[in-house]
Amino acid sequence: MIDFIRGYIAKIGENFVVIDVAGVGYYIAISSNTAQEIGQAGEEAMILTRLLHREDSMELFGFATEPERQLYDALISVSGIGPKMAMSILSGIGAEEFVCAVANRDFKMLATIKGLGKKRAEKLCFELEGALDGIQVATSPRGGASVDAIDALVALGYSRAEAGQAVRDAAQIVGDSNADALIKTALSIIRK
Repeated sequence: MIDFIRGYIAKIGENFVVIDVAGVGYYIAISSNTAQEIGQAGEEAMILTRLLHREDSMELFGFATEPERQLYDALISVSGIGPKMAMSILSGIGAEEFVCAVANRDFKMLATIKGLGKKRAEKLCFELEGALDGIQVATSPRGGASVDAIDALVALGYSRAEAGQAVRDAAQIVGDSNADALIKTALSIIRK
């Protein structure tokens, strides 16, 4: 088991990173949320990992945070959700938003994630009921105003991951009680 890899980012894309560790490049599949959090090429990074070993291949999946890795583990335990689909889900929504959506049975929000759809979203909520209780995520800034702000930005054409990150950053500046203020601040953050 490879728990984490620390080294320099040799190359980074929307869904992968290559970490140079003493001259060996490790190709790691990551979510777009992790890609936004770990840094730029040439910077040092530490990626939490899960190694998937099959008969014909070995793949590393990487995560910026422990809650994201725990959520990945929970997702791949659901029948019909493989490692790549789990990464696609994590790219479409942050760990905090996902945990809140499952807890609130927000099928509509989950169905907006690429590749899910309403029936699979309902199945996820049913199969993950109670399984996400041990995942420690910061749910306090995910109240109604934050969710409304994220939904508004998604309606404007931004990805849910990009909208979630912008709203998290905006909440640190203006608080999380006013959706209009969050939207305005998040838009200014995205446009920088």
